[in-house]
Amino acid sequence: MTFVSLQRTGNTMTNSENIEKDSREVEKITVIALQEYSTPEDSSSHVSIISSDEIKASGARNIGEILKGVVGTYIQNYGSLGSTSLISIRGSSSEQVLVLINGKRLNAAQGGGVDFSTINPENIERIEVTRGGASAIHGENAFGGVINIITKKGDKETKTTVSYSCGSYQTHIGDISIQGSMDKKRATDYFLSFRGISSAGNYLFVDQKRGTTEERVNTGLLAGDLAFKIGWDVNREKDRRLSFDIQMHQDDKGIPGMVDFPTVSANMNESRIIAMLGYEHSELPVIPKGKANIEFYAIRQIRNFTDEEFYLGSINDKHDNRTLGLDTALQSIMSGWISQKIRLQYSYRWDWLRSTGLEKSPGILEEGEIFREAHSISGLDELHLFQYSRKIFGRIVITPALRYDINNLYENVLSKQLGLILNTERSRRLIIKGNAGTSYRAPSFDDLFWPATAFAIGNPDLKSERSVNWDVGLLIKFYRWLSTEMVYYNSEVKDLIQWNPGPGGQWRPENVDKVLMQGIEAEIKTIWILQFISGYLETAYNYALMYITDKTGESATDGKQLPRRPFEKAGFLLSLHSPGSFFIRWDTQFVGFRYITAHNLKYLDSYFSHDLNMGIYLYDNYEISLHIKNILDKEYIDIREYPIPGREIMLKMGVRF
Repeated sequence: MTFVSLQRTGNTMTNSENIEKDSREVEKITVIALQEYSTPEDSSSHVSIISSDEIKASGARNIGEILKGVVGTYIQNYGSLGSTSLISIRGSSSEQVLVLINGKRLNAAQGGGVDFSTINPENIERIEVTRGGASAIHGENAFGGVINIITKKGDKETKTTVSYSCGSYQTHIGDISIQGSMDKKRATDYFLSFRGISSAGNYLFVDQKRGTTEERVNTGLLAGDLAFKIGWDVNREKDRRLSFDIQMHQDDKGIPGMVDFPTVSANMNESRIIAMLGYEHSELPVIPKGKANIEFYAIRQIRNFTDEEFYLGSINDKHDNRTLGLDTALQSIMSGWISQKIRLQYSYRWDWLRSTGLEKSPGILEEGEIFREAHSISGLDELHLFQYSRKIFGRIVITPALRYDINNLYENVLSKQLGLILNTERSRRLIIKGNAGTSYRAPSFDDLFWPATAFAIGNPDLKSERSVNWDVGLLIKFYRWLSTEMVYYNSEVKDLIQWNPGPGGQWRPENVDKVLMQGIEAEIKTIWILQFISGYLETAYNYALMYITDKTGESATDGKQLPRRPFEKAGFLLSLHSPGSFFIRWDTQFVGFRYITAHNLKYLDSYFSHDLNMGIYLYDNYEISLHIKNILDKEYIDIREYPIPGREIMLKMGVRF
């Protein structure tokens, strides 16, 4: 996985200079959540960036399928297309990863984690993955890392793209997008897209316990996505801009359940709508290089689950999550011997849940509602030292951050962070980066109030998770075509929330007294410019070693690896790309074994998976591509009792005019 993609599909290039120029243009637009950097090297955090062209070349049908290649991440899939897809960063749980869409929190208060199978990759301009704690900047959930999804916006010229994909398990995907300007002065731009998915889903798998081949049934999916974004430059100087963005998702899918306890009639219906209204004013008077933003947003996520044939009785659950939020920010840039970029922010967020399964007190199950209200004040300072003496001191950047969160349900939290960037050469061939700070995650509504059933029960006595984390990394650019990054991280966690099975198999969340999360991340990349095809050959290898160990001091589990976390994970990418002509991409992922019990007595086997993607462009307007997932038809599972489909083949045809 590259830090910055060099791809720009649809623009035919004739020489290596054009390709290198294109790569520099991509680097200049990097935006990391609420901070702006010209390149990832300007961030003290360890960041990976995925471009829209990388997403297209990967054949990803949802975000989880492309994020699996990022160093230090682990995607947990529950089965076929449409099944739940969760992410872990540096051994975290999915609830400890903050997911943003255009800087707005997508994590619902009910569950905390985000299902990546419900996010349309065709709408995405790029994805930015920040590894490591960042609560001092982003607040709750920014425990293991932050994923910021930047959606596409309008263009100066009108473009329409239509594509159709079909493949294994009777899967059909259709996409339509239109973007352009709405007036002659091109002061208003827009982007509109629609996606529809239909998949039968049923597939064969080998039951390891019985040694027989079975059919995984009730895995069908019907889904649709609609997105619309419009921006208006209020004046000719374009220093004031209004924007409106709305995104909608709807799906209806079967829930097959565990292999030993199948739910052949269970059904899930989910809907999500996100609306954002923003105003940006740059070049503010009085304030040096001042810039102000104000954004209002609303999110509603509804989930209906039914199972008329459940053996304990018919189930009809409905969960309605609603969010209202306000973000305001003021930024200033000042120059001198100590140049600095200061950003101050105030945020307000209101989360509300109405649920048929809301348990307000132990033993009492009733339909009810609950809400929480949060305020936060944060400040970030990016200090560039010795601006006029770089030949003597090199480049030194210090980034202190402070955030105070106030919540009506949980204790108030003060989060701190200090980052450092140091390189002794102006060429930036050798860069040292480090961070130290604190992070937290408050228990979700599900953690606290999950209704008592034969399978699970919530714990209203849970405390918030807290961590003290630090990391240090070395980025080396040996040549223009070869670079490497190595990172060591350490996080001491108190009161980690862990769902574990108890007597009779009933799962319950508990605060594990102390956990140590530490590991190593390494990545090597090469890019060779190939003038004879007006393209390039890219290779990338990454490896992560993750020790997530219980340090409670109890003899039974002390020093044991936490369940469902792999010790190691690796990835290899080989990509041959000629922008506007063709691409060939081979992607290999290795996931090490994972314990499934707190005592480390049982585990899931390690596995390799291989994907092949290839495509050609005809006359600059037509695309034909073939995508083969799990090309060797390997049988494996990410979650116990949830087998993954075998080989999947997708053929895609598209036209742009």
